[in-house]
Amino acid sequence: MSSTQIPAVAGRGHWPAATSHLYTVCRNTRMAEHFTVLGNSSGRKPATMRLKQTIRWTFIAVVGLLAIGGMSACKKEEPYMLGIVGYNYTDRAVANFGVNGQGGGNLELSTPTAGGGGTTCCVVMSRSTKTPFSVDVKYQMDALESYPPRKIIEAAAPYKEVQVEVKGPIPPDPSYLEIHFYPDGHIEAAISGSDGPSPPRLKLERRLPFVR
Repeated sequence: MSSTQIPAVAGRGHWPAATSHLYTVCRNTRMAEHFTVLGNSSGRKPATMRLKQTIRWTFIAVVGLLAIGGMSACKKEEPYMLGIVGYNYTDRAVANFGVNGQGGGNLELSTPTAGGGGTTCCVVMSRSTKTPFSVDVKYQMDALESYPPRKIIEAAAPYKEVQVEVKGPIPPDPSYLEIHFYPDGHIEAAISGSDGPSPPRLKLERRLPFVR
């Protein structure tokens, strides 16, 4: 999760067309200043005035084109900000997790329609990023509990940190980085668009937010 560059001016032979035209107009203005017609009674503007107006409008056009090009370059360079969404298909809650140092929060057990947590901010992804690539996921599994009665069967695990490969296509409008915690302990990651996040991959029931 190449920018457009405005070419440097190395010499007059490399100037853009609009800039070259501006140079010609300026040169002609200096020549016209030596040949201004006196006693102009025809009502027409002197040549110098017409050339100065041409210079002004040409300058405005050049500045406008450069501004538009600069805005387009900035838009292309702006990275994507992906919301972090977790899905917990395991039999215990995730006490806390994060991606590339950004907090994803805690996760309850997933349901057939929800992953177990909300969306947190954010992972930055360059517009030039291609899959597959890896993200760093740090997480802690909460205690394993039974119910009823509510009883801790296994204590909370220590933090773990793993590299997770992001696979699959990147949508045209990437908006979410999904982190999927599976029952066998492995983790998968994917990117979804503005119509996401996607529904849970595993349709699992739960009795309580912390008990399957």
